[in-house]
Amino acid sequence: MQKSSGHTVRLKRLWMGWREHVALAITLLAFLALASQYATATPPFEMPEEPWHLRRIADTAGRALPDGHASWAQRGGVPSVERQPPLYYWIGALLVRSLDWSADASVYELNPHSRLADLQGVTNRNAMVARQAMRADESLARAARRLRLFSLAAAAASLAFTFRLLLVFTSGRRWLSLAALLVNAFLPGYVYQTSGVGPLSLGLCLTIAAIYLAIRMVEEPGYPHALIRAAAVCAGLAAMTVWWGWMAVIIVALGYRLRRKEWAPYRGTAHHGVWLALAAMLLMALVWPGQVLFSGPIEEPALLWARILDMPFLDRADLALKAFWGVFGWLNIPVGSAFYTAVGVLSILGLSGLLLRLVQWYWRTPDRTSLITEVRERIHPWQTVALAWAGLGVALIIIHLLSPSSAYLGGALLPLAPLVVLFLVLGMDTWLQTYGAVFMGAVVALFLGVALLAPEAYIEPAYARPERLTLAQLPRDLRPLDVSYGDSLYLVGYSLGEESGSPGAEVPVRLYWLAREPMSSDYSAHVTVSGYKGEMVSSVFTRAGGGVYPTSMWLPGDVVLQNISLPIDAGALAPAAGIIGLTVSEESTGEVLSPISPSGEELSKVLPITSVRIGPEREAHYVPEHTLGLSLDGQITLTGYDLDPLVPVPGDAFEVTLYWRAEGPIIHDYTVFVHLVDSDGELLDQADSQPLDGNYPTGLWTMGEGVRDHYLLEMPRSVRVEETSLEVGMYRLDTSERLLVSGDGELADHVDIGPLGATGQH
Repeated sequence: MQKSSGHTVRLKRLWMGWREHVALAITLLAFLALASQYATATPPFEMPEEPWHLRRIADTAGRALPDGHASWAQRGGVPSVERQPPLYYWIGALLVRSLDWSADASVYELNPHSRLADLQGVTNRNAMVARQAMRADESLARAARRLRLFSLAAAAASLAFTFRLLLVFTSGRRWLSLAALLVNAFLPGYVYQTSGVGPLSLGLCLTIAAIYLAIRMVEEPGYPHALIRAAAVCAGLAAMTVWWGWMAVIIVALGYRLRRKEWAPYRGTAHHGVWLALAAMLLMALVWPGQVLFSGPIEEPALLWARILDMPFLDRADLALKAFWGVFGWLNIPVGSAFYTAVGVLSILGLSGLLLRLVQWYWRTPDRTSLITEVRERIHPWQTVALAWAGLGVALIIIHLLSPSSAYLGGALLPLAPLVVLFLVLGMDTWLQTYGAVFMGAVVALFLGVALLAPEAYIEPAYARPERLTLAQLPRDLRPLDVSYGDSLYLVGYSLGEESGSPGAEVPVRLYWLAREPMSSDYSAHVTVSGYKGEMVSSVFTRAGGGVYPTSMWLPGDVVLQNISLPIDAGALAPAAGIIGLTVSEESTGEVLSPISPSGEELSKVLPITSVRIGPEREAHYVPEHTLGLSLDGQITLTGYDLDPLVPVPGDAFEVTLYWRAEGPIIHDYTVFVHLVDSDGELLDQADSQPLDGNYPTGLWTMGEGVRDHYLLEMPRSVRVEETSLEVGMYRLDTSERLLVSGDGELADHVDIGPLGATGQH
């Protein structure tokens, strides 16, 4: 009787009253409404691997995609799609069987410049180019809608099973279960990834259902034949849906084993048929032709996940974690950094709270020397199932990260979503016993708010066509270039969002293109930034106009505004002048076009557009060995200098380091002169150049900025060092006009430093 009573107590956690049913129903309706926004805001084929899932469904149905899709549909398969088990594709073929898309007029092709799995690149988010977009009434569009709706229904069903699991895990604390459910349902990554075409949602639903039924099988008194069969069927179907479905099979088998230990000997053989069916389905999933996870290589079209393969393991893990919490598109549309920071803080609270719970539990154990025995006595069979779930999930993630070309990077963490949010909620509850409900409400509000804003704030702008203007609408801040590329493509000018950037930051540039005539070709634009001594510090290769709107789709007379963000290499030397260059080429032939000026002159193929300041992330504060504080025309102050060596050696070179400070915006690019002269003023050696060997012109300096500048001179053998001095100053190269120096009430056109044998004088 005690055992039966214990089961009855545990079963109360699985029971749902009318309040829980109402709360679950409202949550599911909210989830469906929210996920529908994602499915509507995301264009066709712009959810990860969606086109290849649709193509495999069409192949399963024995039908070809419309002619307008042949350019991508006839390419080789993607391993992470082709190696999936077949169940989802059978169901998908049934869902679209009644639709005839052979006459559809839509035309789609792969974007050759797509930046997939790239959170930094802000151009070419789209994997596909819609030359003729799908109409809502086209059969292929209806097929995509049906498949997305099927995914939403499966995801909603998985949330229903998740809630029942959470009721068990929280020992009947229903507000905690509801908080964890809401966090799970409103995770931006969960909502997005479960709303697209593909087997993820169905596999997730079947896996969660199998785990839930396995726990029920362990908890139910008696011998629940129906639960055994239902759990076995769900696990087998999961194994036939997604490559990680074997996890459900192992968990159900473990639950069955744990249950049999407590049952009276059972002599029936009906369950043998269930396990035979389960084994057959798992075997079919594993040996299905072409589906084995570790089978031979499959040709990937355009190497869709090539960037992931090149990533270090830790970067790959970081991307996968961000995808779990919220990354859209083909893993290339991130949420704001503040969201990831907040998630990081919540994760630290959750993890530390869990560790605190374990410490408290350990110290409350009467005899801590028998901890292992205590754990065995306290842990319930269903908790063993949960631990197995977590352990298998970790193994799944390791496989997922080690084999990204075979396993789509981003979705493999979702089977652990109920456990992740549960640990998060339980850990935070440890710290916030008094105000736990209020804080959980704030956490839910955070995820819901981001999830609500994401379609309009992040997804739709990523796929919007560039703005089109008329010549009369050109902005006043446009800086004209007026160069043409052939007879059709014309670059009107540009504007800068920022005049400067630092290593690791981005410099936004706007290019204004004009279509003079219809164009049959697509033109590529390679925008670069050359930094210190010509070092390449940024490079963006895209289409003129962007990946969504190639030049062959432009209308004559339209001015196309193209926004390009140039990420500056984190290791770039600063300060320096960043020269923005543009190279235009014809995409099909690769021929680089020469820009032509309005006068008909052929310009450099790498067109220098403008210069931007690449400044240090933090302003440097220099302390010269010899201070001066002399002003050059009130614009620049020479604050001091160094000599190396302190006393130059005749016949050897010596270095002069000058320290400047900008006193305000500087209009002109001044040239620095450092002249070595003798006692009669005769020139012995000189160094004339713009600051930092010409790499950092004064026109880029900002108010208050300090600049350290180096010059190399040679001391002649024929002179005495103490009879030499330096003359330092600045002048305009075009007029040779020097800046006047003031400091002690006298004006001069240079600063005297010396004699060099007694460097304390100047």
